[in-house]
Order: sequence, then structure tokens, then C-alpha cells
Amino acid sequence: MWRMILSATLVLALIRPAYPALQPAGNPDKFRARVASFQPNTLLEVKTILGTKWKGNLGQVTTESFEVGHQLVRFDEVKSLRDATHISGPKQAGLAALFILGGLAVIYIALGLVAWATGGD
Repeated sequence: MWRMILSATLVLALIRPAYPALQPAGNPDKFRARVASFQPNTLLEVKTILGTKWKGNLGQVTTESFEVGHQLVRFDEVKSLRDATHISGPKQAGLAALFILGGLAVIYIALGLVAWATGGD
């Protein structure tokens, strides 16, 4: 019974890698179009290919760069860009952790019931 539960847990751990793969920088033209779609003073979160992250209001936009807070960011350095006005942070992470733990509990209970019904081992 316990061997089956342990093997199922190990399979689940191996299916999803622990660290996401590094992604190359996006297309600068795509980010120009996305920045143009935002209203001035929209709260943005920007990650660059160098690993830095800035969060601030959208400021001045030129053909080569845009301003987030007081930081000037070039379009060819942007890895990801998102609207940060709807991000709830720790509350959202806590709910995700709760759902993951609940799903694992359901799996363990189901495996335990199957092992019990088959006579253990």
C-alpha cells in the first residue's frame, strides 16, 4: 500500500520539472504593440532578459523604449510584460497552494481506498 502511494507521488514529482526552462526574449514588435494598447499610468510589471523585474506606472513611450515608474526599459530587453492592476499576490498564491494540497489529499485518499479494497500491499 505504502509503496504504491510513494510511487504515485514520485511519478507526479517527475512529471512536472522543478524549475521552468529559460525562455528567450520576446519579439520587440509584439511588446511595442502591447505597450501601445495600455492607457497612460497603467500599473505594469516588466521582466527583462537579464532577470531584473520592475513594477510601476507606464510613463513616456518612444519607438525604442518605454518608462515604467522611473526606469527606462528598451523593447528588445523585455522578456515578459503584464498588467499588474489585477494581481492579488499572496492571496492568489495561498489559494493555489490550498488547491494543490487538496488535490494531493484526494489522490492519497483514493490510493488508500484502492489499497484497502485490494487487501493492502
